[in-house]
Parts: sequence; structure tokens; C-alpha cells
Amino acid sequence: MEPNHAAYYRAILFGDSQTQRPLPPGLLTLHQWAVKRNHALGRGGVIQKETALSIALAWFSGTDEGREFFAEFSGIGPVFTAPVLDEPEGATDWSKVDANTKVVVTPRNSKSSRNGEFVEVKGKWLDVRVDGEVKHFLKREVRLAGA
Repeated sequence: MEPNHAAYYRAILFGDSQTQRPLPPGLLTLHQWAVKRNHALGRGGVIQKETALSIALAWFSGTDEGREFFAEFSGIGPVFTAPVLDEPEGATDWSKVDANTKVVVTPRNSKSSRNGEFVEVKGKWLDVRVDGEVKHFLKREVRLAGA
């Protein structure tokens, strides 16, 4: 690994680009893979700072080694190690809701509707209300039958 690449990773992981602490093996493997992909794309073996950060974030969130490292050495480790929460008690089981139940779909942002009609805006959130419960979906995740 080139010295400047190692300095990028040490700055990201340890907050100090000059430290001589060893880099974790899984991160080194991911880095080597990224360098090969850069070569395949015709970009050479240069890893930019932004690319190093992306590689480190992928390692943090995508590997057990990365999550353990992050939980130990960062102040926000619980973000990567927290369990996924279950549905709240009493939540509507939408698979059992009658097909004729009234469904209210409203754009989260009032600018994405005009005179009660949807304006095609990609990536916007919709609030979907069924039996008094509201769930939030991206517009591309909602398909209404008969609409």
C-alpha cells in the first residue's frame, strides 16, 4: 500500500495520519480490491481521500471486523452495532387489512402536490395511513391499485 493511502486510512480510523498503528487486515483486503477496480476502470492505482473514506465506511458497515473496530474506537459505534427495532406493539398487520379499507396517501412535502394531484417528484417521502397507523415510504415504493 502506498504511504499516502495508509495515511488516509489512519486519519479516518485513528484521527492521526502519522500514527504507526497497523491497519486491520479486512480493510487492507478491501483496499486492494478497490485498487484493482480502479485499474480496471482505467484510473490507475490512485485512491483519492474521498475513495478511502468510502472504502472505510463500507468496511465499517459491511464487515463484522469493521463494526467491532468502529464500536470500540469511535464515539458513534452504536449506530453500526444497534439491533434493528421490531414493529411497535399494536402495529397494524397490513397483510390482514381488507383490500377495500380506505388508504390515505399524502406527500410529506406540500410542494410535491398540486390541487390534490401528485406531481412526479422522485425520491420524495409519502405518508401512508391505514386504520389510523401511518407508515413512511419513498414515492417509488408506493404503488396504488386502481389509482
